[in-house]
Amino acid sequence: MTGRTRSITYSNERQGSHYGVSMDTLHVVTSAIDGLTVNAGNKVCVDSISSQPFPDNALDITTKRLRRSLMTGRAVFYGATRVWDLEFRRKRFQASTPVSSFPNLPAPAWAYYSTKALANANLNQPKVDIPLFLFEMKDMPGMLRDLGRVLNGRYKPSDVPGGYLAAQFGWGPLFNDLASLLGLADQIAARKKQILKAASEGGSKIVRQLGGDPIDLGTSAIASMQKVDQRDTGSGSWTYTGTSKYWYSARLRLLTVFPDETDLDTAVFRSVLGLNLSAASIWNAIPWTWLVDYFVNVGDFLDANRGGIRYKLDRLNLMCHQHVRGEWKAAYTAPGFTQVPGTLELDYKGRRIPSLALPVLAPRPYFTDHMAYILGNLATASALRSVKL
Repeated sequence: MTGRTRSITYSNERQGSHYGVSMDTLHVVTSAIDGLTVNAGNKVCVDSISSQPFPDNALDITTKRLRRSLMTGRAVFYGATRVWDLEFRRKRFQASTPVSSFPNLPAPAWAYYSTKALANANLNQPKVDIPLFLFEMKDMPGMLRDLGRVLNGRYKPSDVPGGYLAAQFGWGPLFNDLASLLGLADQIAARKKQILKAASEGGSKIVRQLGGDPIDLGTSAIASMQKVDQRDTGSGSWTYTGTSKYWYSARLRLLTVFPDETDLDTAVFRSVLGLNLSAASIWNAIPWTWLVDYFVNVGDFLDANRGGIRYKLDRLNLMCHQHVRGEWKAAYTAPGFTQVPGTLELDYKGRRIPSLALPVLAPRPYFTDHMAYILGNLATASALRSVKL
């Protein structure tokens, strides 16, 4: 295997020009710049080449494309010491800032999503975890009591955030499980078909989405576009928004041998309903473990280790696509001039091949507003219950 790096540079953009003539000193030209170019970005590909049998290799393709902000117009401009007749002819700014100095994308969370892929591909992953479902039914009387109190108008202040938490962790999962049970026959048939394909020669190829996370690069500080005579003709800041997406492909091969159809049907039934003893079900039944999963992927780690039906994943390829768009937001523009916002496109496409395909514990790479809202409701409900009203 030989590593290699290839790159291209995008065509440079013309910088444009600007002219400034002093109104109080005849024919003093501060600048007359025209025809110069500025770097517009690049693309870099890092990969490897191998001889037969041509194994899959890691791949990184990074693109940074900058379209600089423009200022146009002509007006009398009051500087710090003089008055100017100032003209901008499609003048591109941030010209002195190299493309490499703009933000870089964060490193992909390969370990976290590799474990998520292994959990997703596990043939023992239940569609409805019956042991967990029965265990959580113990909360049903309390949920009905709280709901009845709210419907009768005798609710307490803590019932408002508490109701949201009940919907997220009580009623929502309950209705989802009931809906899955209604489609149980289809779930069993789909799992059986998947196992039979995995048992065939060559196994079964699977390609599945794993979701993603938001990318927050923040907002740059207010910066000057152009200073003339110590005064700003325009200023603004860059704001960045983006997301990352992960998916995987693999070849699934069945290792368990089923003597007859009955054994296969039993194994399928147990796997779909989570009837094989699993640490994952116990983990989910313990209170507050969902909070741990907000920060570390313990749940995915245990799901990936569910046992029962034996199988093997070959040629596991984990892919990531990150994309962030930066926009120049004008904060100030001198009278008589117009700013045309610039844009910055940051793009990354990558692939990794987990060598041992083993789940690992890894921190969650993101924290969503929804998760923060749940924690806020939890704190509010706890505080209100401690106050006698």
